[in-house]
Amino acid sequence: MNQMQNIFGVPLFIKKLDCDGQDIKIRKGIKSINKKLYALIKKLEKKEKHLKTEFSNLGGFHSKPLLKNKLAEEFVKFIQPMVYDNLRLFHFKNDIQVTFEEPWFIINRKGHENHMHTHSGSDFSIVFYVKAPKNCGDITFYQNSYINHGCSYFNFEMTAQHALNSMSWKVTPEESMMVMFPSYLQHSVKENLSNEERISFALNIKLKEIK
Repeated sequence: MNQMQNIFGVPLFIKKLDCDGQDIKIRKGIKSINKKLYALIKKLEKKEKHLKTEFSNLGGFHSKPLLKNKLAEEFVKFIQPMVYDNLRLFHFKNDIQVTFEEPWFIINRKGHENHMHTHSGSDFSIVFYVKAPKNCGDITFYQNSYINHGCSYFNFEMTAQHALNSMSWKVTPEESMMVMFPSYLQHSVKENLSNEERISFALNIKLKEIK
């Protein structure tokens, strides 16, 4: 036998909800929801701007968790089928109870960023981009084994980047893009270099096996 097996894969789900190839119902639905999310975050920022809520954000505005918010519930209901489709790829033997935790908003203006962090206590995390102008800051994911153990070959020059030789992986945000990833995965958001605000809507997911 002479083979290479790619083991311990890290899933990164990226879905553009308003692209031309997307289902027309999804495109129309997300367009409507996105407008309402934008209006809500502007209202929340005005109401909560006096609060110093700093988590991973370096500058910008980080809202409090949205408790029992109808629009947040509408968004969760809208993305549920997509989340379930992603989870089916894991081939869980037993039924899984999926709990969507309270979401939050982040506004990053020019010069703002988010330092490296994880979302401990959850299984998966989702970020949805309400507004994402050009050069507003990539979300960057980091190879956990490199961070913890310092493998030297990740620093070598490569002719091409792929999953086997990368210590980090960046995703350039676009408006109406949804990114779902394991909550244990280290990630950061690079500095917003544009003159416009980047607005994201994020939430965590917990899974429970039902036997």
